[in-house]
Amino acid sequence: MRVDLPDRVYLNNNDKTGAIVDQVIACRRVGQPVLVGTVTVEDSQDLSRLLREHDIPHNLLNAVTSDAEAQIIRDAGAFGAVTVATNMAGRGTDILLEPGLNDRVARQCAQAGETIEHFMGLRVIGSEVNRAARIDLQLNGRSGRQGESGVTQTFLSFEDRLLGFYAEAILKMHKHRKVDEAGMAFFEGKAVDDLIGSVQKTAEHEAEAQRGLMQDYAAVLDRHTDLFYQHRRQVMESNALPQVWARLAHDVAARAAVDYLPEVTLESYPFQFDQMADEVLLDYRIDCSFLKGCDLTELPGELGELFVSGLDELEARLGTSEFASLSRLLYLNTCDELWKTHLTELQESVSNQMLSTHSHKSAVARYVNRSFMAWDEFLERVKREFLSRLLTFPIDRMNRQPPQPVRVHEDVHALIAQFPMARHPKEGASHGERRD
Repeated sequence: MRVDLPDRVYLNNNDKTGAIVDQVIACRRVGQPVLVGTVTVEDSQDLSRLLREHDIPHNLLNAVTSDAEAQIIRDAGAFGAVTVATNMAGRGTDILLEPGLNDRVARQCAQAGETIEHFMGLRVIGSEVNRAARIDLQLNGRSGRQGESGVTQTFLSFEDRLLGFYAEAILKMHKHRKVDEAGMAFFEGKAVDDLIGSVQKTAEHEAEAQRGLMQDYAAVLDRHTDLFYQHRRQVMESNALPQVWARLAHDVAARAAVDYLPEVTLESYPFQFDQMADEVLLDYRIDCSFLKGCDLTELPGELGELFVSGLDELEARLGTSEFASLSRLLYLNTCDELWKTHLTELQESVSNQMLSTHSHKSAVARYVNRSFMAWDEFLERVKREFLSRLLTFPIDRMNRQPPQPVRVHEDVHALIAQFPMARHPKEGASHGERRD
């Protein structure tokens, strides 16, 4: 039968680890095997270092020492064995107690004058509660297996990750304040256990809500990914790229007109148009200065035609096949580069929503709206960047002259001619006929 002792809550982490070491020493004195569970690998290594400082032989089981897991588990139930392990390490394997263990421990207790009640079977010591009570139950469940005896107890402190915000509530439980043999104060009792259970339930509910929230966010990201690869596949498989680029050019022109001439007045028009013309010339090498004074309703179409003319000129210089290959490659490269930036922006948006105080539904709704606005902006960036790269592509580098043949000096020719293998085949044949 397993005995579950009440949790102990110490004032700080040093007092807690000191109490754990004292308990390990007491158990080892009578030969009771001990398993100390930790939440993280770092915690297990810190506790292992502390045990070494007290000259306590022990085994360490965590992700770093997983190759020796079978042997460590096999030895964990031996007389006087001490094992430090992360809560998840070695799960699914029973710790078998050494045959006749309790009899040996009983004799040691009698010699030491200890009460045998709390030294039977495997002693499991928890060093911190998890957000999920299920993990703590699994750790405690490693003691008292298959009808064997066992003892479990958890040592906590106000510096633990889960209890930090509840220290004040525990400190008010004056009736449950006690002092251990080393003079260190701790809190223990049913009210303390109830509070810890309540804290774990709250943490579990919050974790469940966070998982649901992350699933909703992941669904939006999956949708964006599907849209991205559908869009990319359409460009890869398209047989009408000139028409696709023409529509794209008109889209870029319309957006440029809106961006640079949003609200035009008679006084601001010259400056705003000149600014747009300078940017278009710089980004696309298209001179649209002669469109100054054009009707604003016709300006996007006229500017789009200039972009299309630039594309037609480029296609005429390269040829239809070469133009299609170049434009497709540039578009796909542009998509891939800007897609990384888009993913980073989505992840930052998720982080911002996680820190917000909105409810689950409202947070997801806000994220969905922002994410699809970001998708439209991503496509606009791709269009602008691609058109700029294509219209400013250095064509001259693609039309380099073929390399000139290497000229061999006459002296080199004369030197080569001295070797029979260098002579013309016909010369060799005639020479052979004369020998016959």
